[in-house]
Amino acid sequence: MFSKEWFLYVFGRWLIVSGIAGALVQYLFSDLLGIHTIPAFLLNQFCLACVFWYVDKLIFKRHLSKGLSDFFHFPRIKTAYGIREQFDKVDQEFNGLRTNIKGNEEKPEMWLNEFVDFEHSVEMMERILRERKIDVDREYEKVRRENLEKGYYQIEEAKKKAGKKRDFRFLDVLKKEVLLADGAMGTYIRSKVADNAVCIESLNLTDPETVEKVHREYIEAGAKIIETNSFAANRYQLARYGLDKEVRKINLAAAEIAKRAAAASGVFVAGAVGPLGELISPYGRLSLVEAHNAFRDQIQALIDGGVDVVMLETMSSVLEAKEAVLVCKEMTDIPIVCQLTFTEEGVTVYGDELAGAFVELERLGADVVGLNCFLGPQKMLELLKSLPASFAGMISVQPNAGLPRYKDGTSEISESPEYFREYARQFRDLGVNIVGGCCGTTPAHIKKMAEVVSGPPVKRGGL
Repeated sequence: MFSKEWFLYVFGRWLIVSGIAGALVQYLFSDLLGIHTIPAFLLNQFCLACVFWYVDKLIFKRHLSKGLSDFFHFPRIKTAYGIREQFDKVDQEFNGLRTNIKGNEEKPEMWLNEFVDFEHSVEMMERILRERKIDVDREYEKVRRENLEKGYYQIEEAKKKAGKKRDFRFLDVLKKEVLLADGAMGTYIRSKVADNAVCIESLNLTDPETVEKVHREYIEAGAKIIETNSFAANRYQLARYGLDKEVRKINLAAAEIAKRAAAASGVFVAGAVGPLGELISPYGRLSLVEAHNAFRDQIQALIDGGVDVVMLETMSSVLEAKEAVLVCKEMTDIPIVCQLTFTEEGVTVYGDELAGAFVELERLGADVVGLNCFLGPQKMLELLKSLPASFAGMISVQPNAGLPRYKDGTSEISESPEYFREYARQFRDLGVNIVGGCCGTTPAHIKKMAEVVSGPPVKRGGL
């Protein structure tokens, strides 16, 4: 059958064309029809046309590079009735792309439209395969591994940490005990420095004493896992401060500071890795190879610094999270915690659903999956309750202390430590394995949570 998107496409075109035709008829025969609201009607039709043009451009990636007449054509790319028909469409678009590229390799503007059409035909083929319950993701990973072995991606060789193996102590403890993670690093450290515009991660080099003091405060509050001050310490985020050449130094220092603070207490040190701050193709310009290399540089430094576990967090898409997990699996054998951010509807901003994302990331190799940031405890609890009972993986949560409100250039988050204590208890009773805090939380929040986060994890039968 034709896809839902195709029907939306055709209906949109029909509505626009019929609307314009109706406007012309009214304009030419207004006296005959007795209608005298032509300006209002024309404005309405113009707005309607703009809306559908934007939907057309946003969803179907057609940029009208061949002129306005292209807008009134039915789409060349659609989901066909079967695999054979769609294969013919892919072949047709590929031949068209190849013909236009030949002799114009350095002039992408000459073949960009054909490239987008070809890409869309492949996406439609993938949709058909998924509708037939064919495991496309598994084949993607198989081909990807084969291409990596053949060197097709030209990824710079990553040096493995000699002797750094999976820390079974962390995983063994996590299976027997609910672990309390620390709270916010960025917002809490920023409250302690005079310069609100400073790069928080750069303080690992310029003010390590403040960073170490924050770690110690969380440990004294009862945290069993502390995160390195390295959330945005990748080449793209640091480039905003002119520090993209300092990735290794900043991450090494972050790990060493946290290890020093944790030495006497025996708490676990998690290497914090946040999103790259750049959209990955097909959503943006960053290629998977570039994303892979950026994650590798940061994670390698954290591993060399001696972290016990890699904490991937605040990922807004499964695509980016998967790439980070793959980098970890290729470089090291230590445990991986992978947390995404979700909207109140239970999807990422890119439409990834909670349950599907958890299953996919766990299957890829994440030891613990979870959610952090953006939402407060109540909403996170509701989302976790929506998980199917069949999901048996380990889960982590690190909610914000409510949604941030901005006043005089600074963010204020109001949820109290007592409020967090109550929800920490509910997370524990729901079977969550790691409970902590994100933006706006402080050692005071963690201290209250420590009163209820302890003991063996509850077997999840209600998730």
